[in-house]
Amino acid sequence: HPGELARHRCLTLAQEWQPRDWGLPYGSAPAHRLGPGLRCNALDVLHMACLAGEGLACLPEFLCRDDIRAGRLLPVLRENGLPQPQGSVVLLRPEGAEPPRRVRELIAFLVTHLRQRGDAAEG
Repeated sequence: HPGELARHRCLTLAQEWQPRDWGLPYGSAPAHRLGPGLRCNALDVLHMACLAGEGLACLPEFLCRDDIRAGRLLPVLRENGLPQPQGSVVLLRPEGAEPPRRVRELIAFLVTHLRQRGDAAEG
C-alpha cells in the first residue's frame, strides 16, 4: 500500500527536479513521503541496489523487465498507477555524407535491440 512507503528504504534519483515524494496519479492516493534510503544520480546504481535487496525504487520497465521475469525483482504499487519514467534515445548526425561503417552498425544494432524489446518507435 502507498501509505507504507515511509516504512521502506526508498531508492531515488538525486535530481533537482525530482521531488522526495512519490505522487501516485489518477486520484489513487496523495503523495507519500519516502522512507530514508539511497539517493544517487544513476539508474544503474539504483537497479543494482534493488537487486541487492536494499529497498524500493521507481525504475523504468525496460531496465528491470528481465529481472522481473526471472523473479529477481518484484513489481509493487502497479495497481496505484505509479508512472514509469519516460525518456527517449534520439540519434543526430550531420546531413550529407554517409556515416562510417561502425556508426551504421551501431544504429542497426540499437534499432534491432530496441524493437525486440518493444522499446523502439517506428521512424
